[in-house]
Amino acid sequence: MFLFGHVGLTWGGALAVATLSDRFLPSATHRLGAASRAPPTVSRLSSAIDYRLVIVGSMLPDLIDKPLGVYIVRDELSNGQIFAHSLLFVLLLLLVAFAWRRSVGSALSLLALGSLAHLAMDRLWTDLDTLFWPLLGWRFERVDVSGWPGQMLEQLFSDPYTYVSEAAGAAVVVALLASLIRARGLRDFVLNGRVGPSGAGRPKGRLAAGQECAQQVQGGQRPAER
Repeated sequence: MFLFGHVGLTWGGALAVATLSDRFLPSATHRLGAASRAPPTVSRLSSAIDYRLVIVGSMLPDLIDKPLGVYIVRDELSNGQIFAHSLLFVLLLLLVAFAWRRSVGSALSLLALGSLAHLAMDRLWTDLDTLFWPLLGWRFERVDVSGWPGQMLEQLFSDPYTYVSEAAGAAVVVALLASLIRARGLRDFVLNGRVGPSGAGRPKGRLAAGQECAQQVQGGQRPAER
């Protein structure tokens, strides 16, 4: 799978899971939202997740392994799916996230989530030596990477799984971006990674008593009798 398949399906999938959690597990999402990087007023998990990190995580294994195995140490490895395409890589991210906690830990957890989705979409269960590296051996299978760009282009137009996934992922990306633009939430997404209308997560209820009285006085009104 290529760029749009990984990014679109992972982004859309994470948003769908978070939205369902908001709907069916409100108490759990409140606790998760309070522990995230979002402001304390945000209790909805779908509004608390930094989806920018999920998107980066969805491509992180390729961002590491493709330059390393195809170009930098091609003579030694000659494979574009190596260290970062293993469960060990995801586990290490989670362990560091658990040890670090707070904002850095939250960021690493989202990167791990995106990376795990990447392994699933690459169907790594068909390559257990890589998925469970180094439990089944230290060496990776060597493949011909001399014409890697051409091979990828051929796969895009000949493999149904690849081109269907790319088309579906591109459709999700376009739909989510259009939704953000309509809701005037694109700027908030770029700056904070949140998906929702501009100003999502701000309290919309009544003002506190002191604030209400102050605004009434400024407007020439007397506070109501309590």
